[in-house]
Amino acid sequence: MTQTGSLGAQLIGLPVMTSAYQPLITEGRWFNRDDDAKPHLVLSADTAALNHINIGDVIQLTSAGQTARDWHVIGFYRSFAGTSFSIEPIYAPITALTQPNGPALAAYALISTTIQTLADEQHYAERIKQACYEQGIPVDIYASNSLLAQRQHSENQFRPSLAMLLGLASMIASVGAIGLTGYMSSQVLQKTREIGVLRAIGADAKQISRLFILEGLAHGILAWAISSPIAYAIAEPFADKLGFIMLNMKLDFAFSWYSVALWLALSVLLALLATLIPAKRAANLTIKDCLAYS
Repeated sequence: MTQTGSLGAQLIGLPVMTSAYQPLITEGRWFNRDDDAKPHLVLSADTAALNHINIGDVIQLTSAGQTARDWHVIGFYRSFAGTSFSIEPIYAPITALTQPNGPALAAYALISTTIQTLADEQHYAERIKQACYEQGIPVDIYASNSLLAQRQHSENQFRPSLAMLLGLASMIASVGAIGLTGYMSSQVLQKTREIGVLRAIGADAKQISRLFILEGLAHGILAWAISSPIAYAIAEPFADKLGFIMLNMKLDFAFSWYSVALWLALSVLLALLATLIPAKRAANLTIKDCLAYS
């Protein structure tokens, strides 16, 4: 069988009801109680496509010098993080690999901790490796992974795309602020006579400036209120498309309401900045200036 892992494949036995680890299943299913001691496999979706393997097919595998054995394929998974220089896992129930009075076929440890930082995780992993070396237990550096390190690798894959999208969003926001400045400047010109009337009935510079600032804020908040539902509607299809383009898999989707609140604050700030110059210009108009306007 041809596999996508450049360093070969590794048959990994897991307890069928373990909650310690489960890859992202894209087709078929993961193990359950009924799979205990049965020759069932979960393969990489890329390897399955490469070898034209479908769910329910029976394939033959040989491991640890044993004779070939029939295995039933029950599911496909995709790896979210990884490199081309990797050992590809093939998952099976551990009870299907263990034979009475037979040799140990695998040595693979999954360790769960409460570590929250990458530096602490790296230090903890080094301590485990050192303890294994001291006990004469070889550690395969290609098959040793840690959760936060994989998460950082995954985030690095998306960082250029996110930076590009953030740059586009910033450019659009800047263009919108410039457009709002031009619009408010035209409003000052169009409302010169009204400003003169307000001046004549006793309105001071602060009150006139406040009127234009509030109008600019209303435009900024209105733009945010219109764009937020549109963003919510297109976010999930866009994320799905991005996932298939970059990783050939559907990503779990979660809408960031924190970002919606952040963009509200940014919209208010940009509206204030865009309106300050037109509002100041309106506040500096005198009754004489307004009467001279034609």
